[in-house]
Amino acid sequence: MVNLAKFCSPIDRNNVTLIIEDKRLRISKEYLAIHSPYFSAMFFGDCPENGKDEIEIKEVLYEEFIDVVQLIFT
Repeated sequence: MVNLAKFCSPIDRNNVTLIIEDKRLRISKEYLAIHSPYFSAMFFGDCPENGKDEIEIKEVLYEEFIDVVQLIFT
């Protein structure tokens, strides 16, 4: 199992929950947005997801997303 604590703490910085394959990942919008134009637009642009506390991410596997997040946070 992946140790998510490494890039998902402290909890007060984690301000969005991503739902991927029915699994919930509490994470920081800002960290994702800094490293990804996709998430920057999603969280801070005119996308319908802007302002939501929970966002479902489709068409991606949870383990693959975790791999990407680990790359971002290392």
